[in-house]
Amino acid sequence: MSTLCAFLNSDEGGTILFGVTDDNKIAGQTVSDSTRKEISQELRKIERHAATKIKYVPINGGKRQVIIIGAKPGKRGIRPGSRRLSPR
Repeated sequence: MSTLCAFLNSDEGGTILFGVTDDNKIAGQTVSDSTRKEISQELRKIERHAATKIKYVPINGGKRQVIIIGAKPGKRGIRPGSRRLSPR
């Protein structure tokens, strides 16, 4: 989440790829309903609304997927958090 927050705080945004190795090989990963739920829960923990877009791209006949999280540049001060701050 720290990398995602860095992209959200930047002037250009960025893209995070899960299932692609550091040497640019597409490996994919197994994605279940719990994987999707966990990603959604982690994104909700980011303090201040985060402009993100998630894509799940099937590879190898759909057995594995690459997860793409795009972050639009946004408001400064976005940071990972364990909970949202609630208004008083």
